[in-house]
Amino acid sequence: MGRNRDIIARNLALSKEFFEKYPELFSFYEPQAGSMVFPELKLGRGGEGTTGHRLSTAANIQDFCDALVEDYGVMVLPGSVFDHQPEERFRVGLGRVNFPECLNKFREALLDAGMIEA
Repeated sequence: MGRNRDIIARNLALSKEFFEKYPELFSFYEPQAGSMVFPELKLGRGGEGTTGHRLSTAANIQDFCDALVEDYGVMVLPGSVFDHQPEERFRVGLGRVNFPECLNKFREALLDAGMIEA
């Protein structure tokens, strides 16, 4: 149990740092419990439409999540799968040992889409 708690605590800190680094794209909310966070994607923000990339032209959170998993192998799910509101939130699991690599892939996707700068 202690090992899992350590992994989740480390990944929570990493996720908070990641999403708060891009306030024009995301709002980060600390979880009250559990091993998931539900950041909010600010649709219509960032580099939308500048590259024609699937992420930057996503019309809704489902399209955004689909593009991340299909094009980059980053598994995130719309919050609606968990009856989570508002609809612009998506689920990020914190229990993976390879979480830092997943965040790097997420960042790569945002860079490729022109939604953030290097």
